[in-house]
Amino acid sequence: MSATQTLEPPALIPGPAVSSRGKVLVVDDEPSICRFIEAALRSAGFEEIVISASGSAVPTLALSERPQLIIMDVMMPGGNGMRALRALKKSPFTAGIPVIITTGFALPTLDECQQNRADRVLAKPFTTEQLLKAVGQLTTA
Repeated sequence: MSATQTLEPPALIPGPAVSSRGKVLVVDDEPSICRFIEAALRSAGFEEIVISASGSAVPTLALSERPQLIIMDVMMPGGNGMRALRALKKSPFTAGIPVIITTGFALPTLDECQQNRADRVLAKPFTTEQLLKAVGQLTTA
């Protein structure tokens, strides 16, 4: 997706009912981290969790899946999480979706995440409690 393209929403087609906790999109290329995040979210009552290993798929998935929250790694093959974050926050259709960025990198990444309007940043490794606290701050029960 080029910097000048605008994300367009898909045709609105009624989908399955959403759980009371909403849908979460988890994006990370490490399967063990995806499983960890999924287990933590399920323990907190989230039933609909969409997992992707590709940062480049995030803008399209955000439009088609309409998640309540996105949890995304910064560095992934097939698309940089920071680029996806910029695209999400630029589009009027996805700008309101809260995004938690996870990163194993240091302060420069934190600054870049804040400049690109990440709602929360979690440094890896993070605990279940840290994850659920950030999730709880950005979602409603």
